[in-house]
Amino acid sequence: MGELNLESVQPWVPHPKAAPITERNGNSLRVSANGTQTCVGGWQLDYVGAEPNSAYQVEWEVSYEDVARSEDMLECVAYWGGIEADSSRRRDAEIVNWYYLLPDQTDSRTLRFTRCLKAPVGTDRLTLRCTFRWASEGSCVWQLPEVKQVSMPVSAEPVSIAVVTGPAGSRRRNFSSIQDNIDFYAPMCESAAQKGVDLIV
Repeated sequence: MGELNLESVQPWVPHPKAAPITERNGNSLRVSANGTQTCVGGWQLDYVGAEPNSAYQVEWEVSYEDVARSEDMLECVAYWGGIEADSSRRRDAEIVNWYYLLPDQTDSRTLRFTRCLKAPVGTDRLTLRCTFRWASEGSCVWQLPEVKQVSMPVSAEPVSIAVVTGPAGSRRRNFSSIQDNIDFYAPMCESAAQKGVDLIV
């Protein structure tokens, strides 16, 4: 009960002129550059059968060749709700919420994207998209992801954050040295730390 069923696998692209070259071979989904840096697109997988308030662990692995900046050029996003393969998330009203999958470099040419997702009320659909973008050369191969229902993770304690920017008008200040920067921000950081925050930005 609550297991997700893969309904469709199809290429996705925000605009036909940006389309990369896509090819499916069994469980392998290849995406190759189209020779221009406007290349954006990849594969979209649609799942159905999600149970509201249940947790699902997603793991999606990709290997790549001749990709200059894998951290910029390869991306995975999870959408709760339906979305057309030729649209962007911003134009689609059926999206309940969405999340980036988080990458981990497993070797010099392989990334594993993972995330534990809680199914929201309002949809039983999960759409996963992998994207290869902004590359005039190179290719990548995504294996079909593993999506499984898991126990709900324990919620983390909230984190209090202080954003230290300085008084209005001082944010465009030009610092003449590293020490000048330190002298300006250190007192504000000390003041924020004394209030017991967990993270200062």
